[in-house]
Amino acid sequence: MDVPLHPLTIQLHDYWREKAAGRAMPDRTDIDPIEIPRLLPNILLVNSLTAEGDFRVRLFGSELAYLTGEERTGTGRTEIGRNRPPELAQKSQERWKVVITRLVAAQAPLFLRTRMDYHADNHRVLHIAALPLSAGTPGRMEQAIGLMATEA
Repeated sequence: MDVPLHPLTIQLHDYWREKAAGRAMPDRTDIDPIEIPRLLPNILLVNSLTAEGDFRVRLFGSELAYLTGEERTGTGRTEIGRNRPPELAQKSQERWKVVITRLVAAQAPLFLRTRMDYHADNHRVLHIAALPLSAGTPGRMEQAIGLMATEA
């Protein structure tokens, strides 16, 4: 998808573009959680991004913890789903790997709409926004801010 479709992913993308102010991406210091309180439960921040799709979760919103059934703050990709059956954990880890690999390659916003087929709520449709952030070096992605939300 080239554009966000869910109201929350649209709001985050609009905020991200405003903070980018014509640059390729905003810096992490441009993002102020006080300015986006309604989005915070669905927000995640990741760093230590690699072209191979590895990363570390710096912040994982409360709605995301509820949605996924696990708190992921401080975890890496290979720790996702650690309380699930191995085949479901692996499927979730692979999906995250694809998202991060695509984001690192593009260095531009990424929007996805998918079914939660790795979860008991496989009937739910999940909207994902993954947006690059620099961290002191303009134009060089070192972190990402993301948002996940389900359709009503």
